[in-house]
Amino acid sequence: MMLPEVAMVAIGRIGDEIKGELPKAYVVLKPGAKLDEQTFLAHMRKYLAPYKVPRAVKFVADLPKTSTGKILRRKLQELEDQEPKGGARS
Repeated sequence: MMLPEVAMVAIGRIGDEIKGELPKAYVVLKPGAKLDEQTFLAHMRKYLAPYKVPRAVKFVADLPKTSTGKILRRKLQELEDQEPKGGARS
């Protein structure tokens, strides 16, 4: 199920007026790798139920982790807060 360009992925949430929350993928690429949002989402659609497919993707340099290397999912919102306002999807 893995894409060769992807080093790590975490799934966070974004607010939605109708459903309350929707999944958002935070993707760390391997050094030198290139991947666009459409390719990533098309790959996810092959393996996930429709309601589990992320509605948005953000490519990040690294994910927040504990000292033992576990992903701090509650800190993913801080990555959102660092995003410039204006609704740009990345």
